[in-house]
Amino acid sequence: MSKPSPIEKIKEWFSKHGLEWNEGIESTLMEDGVKCVEDLKYLKKKEWDDLFASESKVIRRRAAHVYGDYLKGDPDPKQCASELNAAIKTASPTKLKNASQMLKAIRIQAVTSAILLCLSPQIQAKISPTFT
Repeated sequence: MSKPSPIEKIKEWFSKHGLEWNEGIESTLMEDGVKCVEDLKYLKKKEWDDLFASESKVIRRRAAHVYGDYLKGDPDPKQCASELNAAIKTASPTKLKNASQMLKAIRIQAVTSAILLCLSPQIQAKISPTFT
């Protein structure tokens, strides 16, 4: 059984602290580059408050309380790294194999494109008609 993905860990953290979670919050956090719970500390107070702007007064006040108690300190990048590494280590072997194969294919494609760029246009046309 694999452990939750980084976004699932953030979702669990929200739930543990009595905070609402919805697609809007998830989307905003992803756009802001939040990859782990520790990254929440990089959010400014207004950005945090904006996540809960459409929620009830109680949820907004709870969110303010959570920010003051847990997110006001300095971020610890090591904490985030260990959280992300744990998610990677517990990913299913199939997913890792597929990701590895995809990365290998991308590298091959990049090297091939780089080689083709070094060749003259006539040779490029002979090797790869769709390249030109």
